[in-house]
Amino acid sequence: MCRTFVWLFAGTALILAGCSQVGSLQEDVLEALTTGRLISLDKPGNVVVSCENATRWPVQWELVWEGGGALEPTRLNAQLDPYQSQSVALTGPVFRVWLDGRGVAAIVKPADADPIEVAYAGPEMELGVDFQMGDIINFRIDEVEQGRYKITADVAGGV
Repeated sequence: MCRTFVWLFAGTALILAGCSQVGSLQEDVLEALTTGRLISLDKPGNVVVSCENATRWPVQWELVWEGGGALEPTRLNAQLDPYQSQSVALTGPVFRVWLDGRGVAAIVKPADADPIEVAYAGPEMELGVDFQMGDIINFRIDEVEQGRYKITADVAGGV
């Protein structure tokens, strides 16, 4: 039940921030807010994707996915403060998920230096190979040594 409130809060924040590209999530959250109905975003049919900033600096990241009825890949840009994470439920079917296909998955913004572009060396995640509908995909940005960053991904099985 606590997890449902976390997803409800994250979804509400995305709507208030103007993110209109998260499929029918907006309608689900708005209905939950107006009717009091609790929603669970990890139901089969959604994939929950989170990005965790495990650095001491703000990070700009871009999540890209294919599916959900869109003809073109959908992009979601987010700014993460130090040690903050953000999650989004992608309405299915979602065929592929990755961090920015142009080579820069995240930009770390140290206060005392120029921004640092970080590539994601992992593969694009594919439905049926790397994840199933209902799973949770977590991308994590870590500082491996001063000024060098690494992005990792793991998948937790859904319910």
